Order: sequence, then C-alpha cells, then structure tokens
Amino acid sequence: MRVLDAKAGEVEFRSAAGSACGVWRGGSPPQSGVFDVEFDIPDTIDSWQPSRALVGGIRSAGASDRLRVSVSGTAERVEAGSVVSLRVCSDIVLVELGDATGKPDAGAAITFTARRVELWPYQL
Repeated sequence: MRVLDAKAGEVEFRSAAGSACGVWRGGSPPQSGVFDVEFDIPDTIDSWQPSRALVGGIRSAGASDRLRVSVSGTAERVEAGSVVSLRVCSDIVLVELGDATGKPDAGAAITFTARRVELWPYQL
C-alpha cells in the first residue's frame, strides 16, 4: 500500500483482487506497507451489469476521480432485502443494491462502479 494523502486517508493498494485507490479506515493514519484489510463498499449501488468475469476483481475506474472503482464478482447469496454477498476472488464483499437496480440471481457474475472502497485493517 502506498499513501497518496495521509490527511484524507487516501491510499493506493494492490491485492490479489486487483489494484486501485481507496480510503484507509484504520485507527491510526495510513502508512506505506503491507496490511490485511477488509474491503467495504459504503454506498448503495445504483446500477450493475452482467459480467463475464469468472473470478472478479477491483480496479481503478476514474481518471478524474481516483477513488472510483470498478468491482466485479459472483453473487454468492442474495438476501431478501437489498444486500448481496459478492465473491471477489477468494473474499466476500457485502454490497447494498438500490431499489431500481433489481437483483442478480445467486451464481450470476456482475460488475458495477462504486464511488469509493474503504479499507479496514485487521490483525490475524
């Protein structure tokens, strides 16, 4: 991980899922290095599309807004509400879909763009 703006918590990261920029949500300011993190997509997703990606991933999606990310994965579980458990590589990311988007079927590969991804560090 590389720090882009310590005060705003903006970092650039690389992982098995891909590389992009995100917002550090640790208890202390971000520092360059290697960390175990949980990905969180805090905003409701207003639109998604079917995807051909079998594994899924996260990548930068915004030239003018470095925090925008493109996310693809497989819907592992679709809850009765609007929450989808999305498999991105070997991880599960919970995503809230807006009412107008409809819901993917379990097992469907989808892709969407998010305003940002937050990184929450943890220790094993």
